[in-house]
Amino acid sequence: MLKRHIRPVFSEKTLSLAQGKNQYTFLVNSKDTKYTIKDAVEKAFGVQVLDVQIVNIMGQVVRRGKKRLLAKKADLKKAVVKLPEKEKIDLFETEEKKGKKKK
Repeated sequence: MLKRHIRPVFSEKTLSLAQGKNQYTFLVNSKDTKYTIKDAVEKAFGVQVLDVQIVNIMGQVVRRGKKRLLAKKADLKKAVVKLPEKEKIDLFETEEKKGKKKK
């Protein structure tokens, strides 16, 4: 059985996808499949998942340390989960601040 580590991704693009198209973005374990991601999101947030899209992100090669040796960052897997229009995940909801108007 795979460990299911699901972490939400918060950026301007993911928040606009959540508000506009009802799609939510998560970083998941690199060995998870669409089916395991769907089950994990449904159990964790109590919502129905319509579709799961996966993006594999290859780790970058960087130089580290005093001798500037090559090292590789970890590979990541990102999942975009689509929900029905009536359902939402509260983590991605934002409140708009009402600013004072300048005269």
